[in-house]
Amino acid sequence: MADRLVKFSGYSIIAIILLCPFLFLYYSLPLIKESSLIQIIFSNWNPDDKIYGLFNFIVTSLLMGCMASILAFILSFGIAIQIYLSKSKYLTFLITFMTGIPTVVYSFIGLLFLVPLIRKFTPSPTGLSILTVIIILSFLIVPTIVLYIVATFETVSKDVRETALSLGATEEQFLKKVVIPNSKNGIIIALILGFGRAIGDTMVALMLSGNSIKFPNSLFTSARNITSHIALLMPGEFNSIEFRAIFFSGLILIFIMFVLTITIKRFEK
Repeated sequence: MADRLVKFSGYSIIAIILLCPFLFLYYSLPLIKESSLIQIIFSNWNPDDKIYGLFNFIVTSLLMGCMASILAFILSFGIAIQIYLSKSKYLTFLITFMTGIPTVVYSFIGLLFLVPLIRKFTPSPTGLSILTVIIILSFLIVPTIVLYIVATFETVSKDVRETALSLGATEEQFLKKVVIPNSKNGIIIALILGFGRAIGDTMVALMLSGNSIKFPNSLFTSARNITSHIALLMPGEFNSIEFRAIFFSGLILIFIMFVLTITIKRFEK
């Protein structure tokens, strides 16, 4: 009985996940009929002229995700090495604790401390900019990248480690010559996971980006990404064409996550 219940629960979850894209597509049909797919993906948002393009928001999402992932990776790689070499329980606890902090807390910290600095020392007139979001997102995804890299480092066999150390290698040499070269795929996967975490976040971008619909031609300008766009359209009328853009935006996010998942699987192999 218990086995059947577990199987039923598992299959139900799989079925729900697989049905989501079709559900989103169904509710996107009025938008697709109103505008072509090319227009939706490659034009700009202008509901007054019945143009519901998401191009600027897609570019903003990819820009924020890529830049935040690169910045976070630079921080995370050094932290992961420090944890691996020192075996520090306190640093590991701190990084693990960071994974449980709600994104709205990061956003409030950004509003209180980072936004005034960005406004004062950059060309951004309000401090609400792409750069602000990138910095906060990078701290948000650091724990994800660090923990995966450390887990990857620890998959190297203890026998290999003991053999290397017995031959006179130091811990640093073992890390540089053995651990890191054998962990390349895992490091890349950690970066991809961080990118997925960054591109899927809503609250940070919603509170700190300024939510302009213009094309993101500078890191100091206000912009809106896909997740923020979904949140801002939620109060709209359900049957309106403008509201249906929520579901198409969801389809885009699902497609991006699907591509990331396939990429991770290839690196795992």
